[in-house]
Parts: sequence; structure tokens; C-alpha cells
Amino acid sequence: MKVFRLVLFLLVAALSWPAAASGDAPIEAKVTNVENKFPEEVVFTAEATSSAAEVRSVELRLVVGSGPLERYGSIEISPGKQVRGQYRLKTGGNNYVPPGTDITYWLVVQDAAGNKLQTDKSLNWYGDTRFQWSKLQEGPVTVYYYGGAESNAKQVMQAAQDTRRKVGGMLGTEAQPFKVMLYNSVPDIIGAQQPEASEVRRQELIRAGIAYSGPDLVQVLALGSMGAADTARHEIAHLFVHWSAGSNVPTWLNEGMAVWSQTDPGAEYRQALQNGIQTDRLQLLRGLDSFPGRSDETIMAYGQSWSVVKYLIDSYGPEKMRKLMETIKAGDGVVKGLQEIYGLKVDGLDAEWRKSVGARPRSYESVVPTAISLPTIAPIGAVEAPPPQATPRGAGENGSEAIALPPLVVGVAVVAVALLLLVGGAAVFTLTRRRA
Repeated sequence: MKVFRLVLFLLVAALSWPAAASGDAPIEAKVTNVENKFPEEVVFTAEATSSAAEVRSVELRLVVGSGPLERYGSIEISPGKQVRGQYRLKTGGNNYVPPGTDITYWLVVQDAAGNKLQTDKSLNWYGDTRFQWSKLQEGPVTVYYYGGAESNAKQVMQAAQDTRRKVGGMLGTEAQPFKVMLYNSVPDIIGAQQPEASEVRRQELIRAGIAYSGPDLVQVLALGSMGAADTARHEIAHLFVHWSAGSNVPTWLNEGMAVWSQTDPGAEYRQALQNGIQTDRLQLLRGLDSFPGRSDETIMAYGQSWSVVKYLIDSYGPEKMRKLMETIKAGDGVVKGLQEIYGLKVDGLDAEWRKSVGARPRSYESVVPTAISLPTIAPIGAVEAPPPQATPRGAGENGSEAIALPPLVVGVAVVAVALLLLVGGAAVFTLTRRRA
């Protein structure tokens, strides 16, 4: 009798077990095509079927770049047991996605019977379709190039590896993978970047190098008196700073580290720094959380920031710089980090550094910083992402503009705020040049 009851119980349990447990999932779905319509959009085509009931919803989920934000796109369908539809991921204008970005995608499908399916994740490389790209890859670094620019690509790869060892090794982030998109001309790189809203700025500015922390890539212009290598070093350093410290890094530390990563800061920065020392026009360090609007002051700000970062590393060692970045990433900020790690207030560091370069002592009690914050650029990625803030670089430090351009910087430098990490992790760092 007990055996009969046990058999009866097992039979009832088996009959009532959900259909999914039998291994015959009623829903099947897949993305059948991904069409890159650079620079405006990527079109995903999906199909789904259900043997149990009408398919009621098909959702495309995306991670643009390294994440961590998941984005959701509902595919419009007419309910049925077999459905097909498309989702258009906008990549231009205010939804700008840098070409070279990896896009991870998958489907979530539900039918009227309550069955649900999530497909495996797939990867799409959103490339600039104007060119036939080749690539070099060494360890975590990939350099994309076109048009017979292999020699330049090899130089950039060497610069990338040098920066990994110099900056990434110091900050403990050298294993992070990233990509370099190498462009051969000014029109080529402008066509790959987010258009300026202002016609005047479109006519005046050339972004010769940009680092995008969300997709973990940099765009580099191959032309200029120093070529692409130092542009790459500068921009890649921004990625390492972001990985080690997040977005809440003062501009003087962020840009100072980027210039320090170059083979040389450049004659303009050195000269501007010396002029500031000799004329007693050096800017207050705590006023360089963002950079001034005037181009001559911006050039001096870059030279000063490089010199302060060099002083910290040379005088106190690379290990303390690494700890400072870790403290900033933990949310304690640069003020607390300097105090805990170096035993210095920001003004105290300013005073120490001024003495080291032979500048006159100054009083800090009644001084007010004069830096001017500049507007942010438009958002990157899908609408869920907040507007990232540009951190433009000064002119002359790496000569990555077109050869005919004069050495004058348009400074636009605002470090991306910590909100970017919370909602999308996008931050942008740019080198801009004024057109001749």
C-alpha cells in the first residue's frame, strides 16, 4: 500500500511539473541580422516562435561598451505564434556611440502562457563603415587602422604598450583591455566624432584625440609634428586614470597625468609654465579642478598640471600616486586623499611645488580661484546615459593636429562627474585644436 501511494505521488508530481523542465522549451528566438548604418544607427532584426501560446513581447537588451548599464529596447510585433520585428539603436547626434565600440546584445521573449526565454549573449563590433579596417593586437591592446597606415599603427601600438607599463603599471590597471582607432586625416576623424551643435565650433575645432571611458577606446589623428604616438599616450593615460580613480578626478590631476605619460610635455607647455613662474602668474592649484576658458591660460594650466604631477611622483614615489587614485575611487576625494597619503592640503601641495620650481611664495588665506567651467558636450550612447563631460587637452603637447594647423589650443576641460559611473560609466577626454 505504501509503495502504491509513493508511485501515485510521483505520477501526479510528474504530470504537474512545468513544461520547461522536460527540456522541450516552447519558445525559440534569435537575432537574425545586425545592420550597421554608421553613423546614424544599428538595426537589429529578431524572430521568435512559441509552440505553447502567442508571443506577446520581444525585448532586445544591450550593453554598449564595457557597461555596466543594460539598455532595453522593445521590438514592435503583432502577437502570434511566430513573430518578427526590428529595433533601431540610435548611434548619432545626442545618442552618439563612438565607432569601434563593442555592443553586447541578447533577447528576452515572453508568450501568453507565461513562458519566458532569454537567449545567449552575442557581440557586435560597431565600426566606421567608411573604411576597410585592419588591426594589430598585442595582449589587451588592439589598434585599428586603414589605408596602408600599418607603420603608424605599429608606432601607436608601441606607444600604447609603453603607456600600459608607465601609467597602468603604476596605477595597477595595466591588464584592462582597450582599443585605439587610428584616423589618417582631419576630415576622416571629424566624420567619426559627435558633430558640434554650434556651426562656429564646427568650423573652429578639431578634436585630434579623444578617450571614451565607457567603450574603453581612444580616437587618434595620425598627423602632426609629433605624430600619433604621443597623442595616443595622452589619451590612453586618461583611460588608466578613469579605471583607477573613476570620474571624480580634478582636471589638474587627470590632465597632468596624461601629459606626464607623453615622451615630452612639449615646448608650448614648458614655455607657458616658465612664463608663469617668471611673471608670477601661476594659477591656484585648487582653482584647477576645471581649466580656465582663455587659451593662453589653458596652455599654462596644462604645463602647471604636468609639473605638479611630476613633482608628486618624483618626490613621493609612484606607490603613493596609486594610493591617491584608489582613495578618490573609494569616494573620499582628492582633498582627503592628499591629506591622508601625503600629509598635505591642496594649498600645501601648491606651496611645496611652487618652491620646487623656483616660484615666489604666495598667501592662500584670501585668494579665490578663478577657473571657469565650460559646458558639457551632448550625451554618449542611448538615452539612458547622462551627458558626459568633455575634458579637452591643450595644444602643442603632442602635435596631433593637421600639419598646417597653428599651435593654438581651444581649451575645454571639465572632468566627468561621478554621476556617470552610477548610470553608465561614460566619460570623455578630448584634445582639441583651433582650425587655421
